[in-house]
Amino acid sequence: MNIQEYLASKLNEEQCKAALHTETSSLILAGAWSGKTRTLTYKIAYLMFGLWIKPSNILAVTFTNKAANELKERLIDLAKEFSQLDLWVEKTVNKNEIEGDSIDDFLAFVESTAEKKSSISYWVNDFKWIWTFHSIFLKILKEDIEWLEMKYNKTFSIIDTDDSAKVIKDLLKKYNLEDVLKPNEVKWFISNEKNNWFDAKMFESKVVSQYDMNMWKIYTEYQKELERSNMLDFDDLLLLPYLLFKKKPEILEKWKRKFLYIMVDEAQDTNWIQFELMKMLSWEDGNITMIWDDYQSIYW
Repeated sequence: MNIQEYLASKLNEEQCKAALHTETSSLILAGAWSGKTRTLTYKIAYLMFGLWIKPSNILAVTFTNKAANELKERLIDLAKEFSQLDLWVEKTVNKNEIEGDSIDDFLAFVESTAEKKSSISYWVNDFKWIWTFHSIFLKILKEDIEWLEMKYNKTFSIIDTDDSAKVIKDLLKKYNLEDVLKPNEVKWFISNEKNNWFDAKMFESKVVSQYDMNMWKIYTEYQKELERSNMLDFDDLLLLPYLLFKKKPEILEKWKRKFLYIMVDEAQDTNWIQFELMKMLSWEDGNITMIWDDYQSIYW
């Protein structure tokens, strides 16, 4: 039994077609309890065990840590299952497909794995790119944030909600705006601007009223305070990679070459900046799969 036949025995016809489709980008549109995540899991397994794509070259994005952990657990179970079956296939490897490896290194990797099917941990120990949006881009920033030419360095930390609120309260007091703006109002405003890719400097061009001017001032000082402390807030984990990819195309190119295939679960819930980041990382000829359920969208 080859791997395609095995998948056909585990999935229905539409699920199997989606799992085996790897040549172009695809949208898997289905409702609740239709097996979307099951299909995604088998598709990743097919990439690994059918096309010999390393886990480290597959980016799979979920929206919660729980969902990410469940996906990894399913893949580990599938890997154990595959290791007991005669499903291994050879793949002609295109040198241009492999990031960070010589062709000989990759072929040696395939050969050693095929010979030692019981050593399935060789595959599953590198699932670090199956995670949430924020966790994934945190890893990218930890590697490349210094290319932004800001005051941040790789030892940055993430400010928690309470400390972020305190910074805003202190700034409102410092600039005598306590009776003009509420801390929660400012926090929501800053978060909204960041998720629409406007940093403090960019927002300045949108100022048309005294209210805008006050918000811009607090936003600017808030961001300066974070930089001085070498701290990012939660929304920076998406805004800063977006700005990094825009300002440094060579860094974007590096990560595009890293991720040979991209999967996005519950894609209907992506906000603007999340969607743009996925577009930026995907190839023009298509390597992204989006799992979509219109009826569960949080934006309808």
